[in-house]
This record gives sequence, C-alpha cells and structure tokens, in this order.
Amino acid sequence: MHSWIFNTSVIDHVASSIYFFVSHYEIKPIHIKLPNNDHVIAKCIGTICLSYHIMIYHVLYVPEFTLNIVFVQKLTNTLDCQIVFSHDIFF
Repeated sequence: MHSWIFNTSVIDHVASSIYFFVSHYEIKPIHIKLPNNDHVIAKCIGTICLSYHIMIYHVLYVPEFTLNIVFVQKLTNTLDCQIVFSHDIFF
C-alpha cells in the first residue's frame, strides 16, 4: 500500500507513480518548485481512485517526486464535502 499525505499548503494533487492513475493524458510541461528549491516537471495529469468512494481528478504525475500529496482544499471543493481531522480519527 502506498501512503498519501493530506496537505493544506500545496496547490495541486501530486502522485509519484503512473500506476496510481485510472486515466491520464500528456500536458504542456508544468515546472514545480520544491521546498528545497529543486525543480521537477509534471508532463501528465489524470484521475486516481483513492478508495472505492473517492476519485481524485487533475492529479499531476511527477515521477521524480517521492511523495503522494492530496491538496485538502481542492479535494473538498471537488467533492463538496468536509474533512475532519482529530488525534485518533480521520473522516
């Protein structure tokens, strides 16, 4: 199983493996600046099935990335939902 980080400070969903995608297509390259000031390029975007009930759209594919990130605000806007975090539960 691969881990996903739910983040509130990034601006896009990012996945590091093409195998996560149920569909994807090439895009004009997008340059992404990382927190360590390195740069990577996203050349594909697509849809990921995070769980049986949760599809994530417009996920950037960045193979050089070592993390998989879900942008919380984008997810809640897309799904028209709320996400609640607490010390022992996430729903």
